[in-house]
Amino acid sequence: MPTPLPRLFTYAHADTVASGSRVRIPFGPRAVIGVVVGEVAQPDLDLKKIKSIKEVVDQEPIFGEDLLRLAHWMSEYYIYPIGEIFRTMLPGGSVASKSEHFTLTERARELGASPCSDELTMLLELFQKRTSLAGPTLRKKLKARDIEVSATLKAWQKYGWISISAWWRE
Repeated sequence: MPTPLPRLFTYAHADTVASGSRVRIPFGPRAVIGVVVGEVAQPDLDLKKIKSIKEVVDQEPIFGEDLLRLAHWMSEYYIYPIGEIFRTMLPGGSVASKSEHFTLTERARELGASPCSDELTMLLELFQKRTSLAGPTLRKKLKARDIEVSATLKAWQKYGWISISAWWRE
């Protein structure tokens, strides 16, 4: 996370999150974007004090192993907070973000034309008569129904019901 604090923070998530992926995390009274730098088997903290990751922002890590090593080296060599290093490594600085768009596939529409599973029926209801939705819109609709977002979107993509397109915006 872009913060002048010279340390790393520990957060929990039900699934393994790849190093180099951006995540939305609670930090004080607000939510900020952080970068996963690794996994800790046994944290040195009271487990009750570890907060959970709110959302995994990237389907694929935006920082590969080489860039993660470079960021760590730069942080140590220049004695500069690693969160600030990551922020400067992003295109356009802190305002750059990856935008996702979900499109309902022809396969999902064809399967939905006949009696289908509750899960596919729900997907069709979420899209209503649209063929595509912006990532934040679909994620918000899933959360409103108390559905685990990341796993559901991965499953729907695996079933061939949705396709995902992404691009950088500033």
